Amino acid sequence: MTIQEFIDWLKTSLRIEWRETPIDVFLYGDPGVELKNVAVTMMATQSVLEKAVRGGCNLVITHEPLFYNHHHKFQHLLDDAVYKAKEKYLGDHRLCVFHLHDNLHQAGLDYIAAGMAQKLGWEKYRTDDSLKSFSMAGVKLGRILRDIDVGLEPTAVRYIGDKDVVYENVVTSWGFMGMEGGVRLINRHESCVLITGETHEWEVVEYVHDAHHQGLRKALVVTGHVPSEESGVEFFCDHLREKAPSLSIFYIKTDDLFEK
Repeated sequence: MTIQEFIDWLKTSLRIEWRETPIDVFLYGDPGVELKNVAVTMMATQSVLEKAVRGGCNLVITHEPLFYNHHHKFQHLLDDAVYKAKEKYLGDHRLCVFHLHDNLHQAGLDYIAAGMAQKLGWEKYRTDDSLKSFSMAGVKLGRILRDIDVGLEPTAVRYIGDKDVVYENVVTSWGFMGMEGGVRLINRHESCVLITGETHEWEVVEYVHDAHHQGLRKALVVTGHVPSEESGVEFFCDHLREKAPSLSIFYIKTDDLFEK
């Protein structure tokens, strides 16, 4: 089986209908070569690529970009030393890298949201099938922060709100969250905790800070991007292993990028 044949099979094996997008494409390598082993990861960092090579993998499926731009616009880096060293490593080891982002976030089944809810043990609180919205009556913000700290192992959680207050409703926007979407989500409920991976501090963070200062029952939790989606990518990898038990498919954890 070639790497291209494996990707073609993967597109028909997800529990959703595959959508062709400009994001979910090959980022590097020759997909016509014979498949050896597969590595699935949150982010194809240099250290993750080295672990993939040590594991005998020649295909890396990554949820986040390879060369630092979601839309694969890295032409300005072609003479950059960091880019050139990473590209050389890929070439020397004949690695293929496939970007799998958009199709893990489909409405029919958001693998990221499902995996994050499972990791946190929050399925019992869900309000709909999206697994992004939870009703948590009686649960204080401090308990939510402990769940995140223990379950997701972030380097540092930053938050706005009162630990001893019950906000009743929790809405998640794993990964990156913009201003318009963030404001809409946190105002879905009068009393609400909004959880995200990262966002601009001069936008949603400032907005929630002002709301909290004004006495509104709004809280924000920022976990860091990698911890906010890691368990969802691992959830997808488990699904892939179940679908293809004869293949060697490894999950390579992307550690939080910041130092503790």
